[in-house]
Amino acid sequence: MASVIKEEEAIEMFQKYTFRQCCYGSGPSKSGVVTSYVSANAFKYTLKSFTESRYVYWRSEPYWGQIIDGSFNGTAPQPWEIDIEPDRLFQKHTKYREIPHTASVKPCFVCIGQGFLKCSKCAGKGSRPCNTCGGSGTQSFTPKAKPGAETDVEPIIKPCGTCKSTGRTKCKFCSGEGVTKCRTCQGHRMLKHYIEMKVAFKNRVDVHTQEGTDIPDDLVTMASADILFDQTLKRVYPISQSPWPDINSNSQRLVQHHNTALPTERILQQMHNLRCIPVAEVHVGYKNRRFRFWIYGLDRNVYETDYPHSCFCCNKCNIL
Repeated sequence: MASVIKEEEAIEMFQKYTFRQCCYGSGPSKSGVVTSYVSANAFKYTLKSFTESRYVYWRSEPYWGQIIDGSFNGTAPQPWEIDIEPDRLFQKHTKYREIPHTASVKPCFVCIGQGFLKCSKCAGKGSRPCNTCGGSGTQSFTPKAKPGAETDVEPIIKPCGTCKSTGRTKCKFCSGEGVTKCRTCQGHRMLKHYIEMKVAFKNRVDVHTQEGTDIPDDLVTMASADILFDQTLKRVYPISQSPWPDINSNSQRLVQHHNTALPTERILQQMHNLRCIPVAEVHVGYKNRRFRFWIYGLDRNVYETDYPHSCFCCNKCNIL
């Protein structure tokens, strides 16, 4: 059972908390009168199933002479007949395996077994229009007219030095060959086709929280706690003998849900635990004001929302 938070301890922890807040006055925490004090326990039940999923699909890769395990070696096994072990339990990771006896070699379907494709940049010509002269093979420029000249200066036309008057330059993408290596087969002309299996190991986690005060559940579930029960088995059994009926029923519900709601996944291991978090809710009256605060967790964290003397030192501060 988690440690009980006594009223004196709760007040002391709250006073220390307000002292650390630069904009909180100390009056309410020191002079306030406790009008109600409730010490309770919150419970967090967690069920985690480590599962395995398998997916199969066709895949191809360049064939450069590697060993081929085809149908001539036997009948391909079903995905769940292949033995694959996880690297580590309750750790998400993925593995890939080639299904035995499914490989074959065929000509590349992209380049039709040639190993190369017509260059898409130059349309297979090996050259492209010159960027300098625009494909004309010449360049023209107009010299500056002499002062006082009455006639217009004729433009001067000269051969393009970039393309040497041809109007075209060698294509940089194919090095002037007009063809590029097929990216699908990497120039090997043949492809290895096979069925690949993706094995995904993941965790399915469900949490049930039982808490009777108004403190947000997410604060309670993240707090440090006493572990009342912790078990790891291939298949766990629901908690049924605890003194808290709500925990028993929700453990039954979650275990049944995991065992039936994952038809495409195989459960390899399960673990569940029950944690107990101490919580104290304190109502305080100060002058004509009332406020409340909570102390929770083994670390005695503090939560409050309506402290009367916030922003005591100035009107521009925000509540920390």
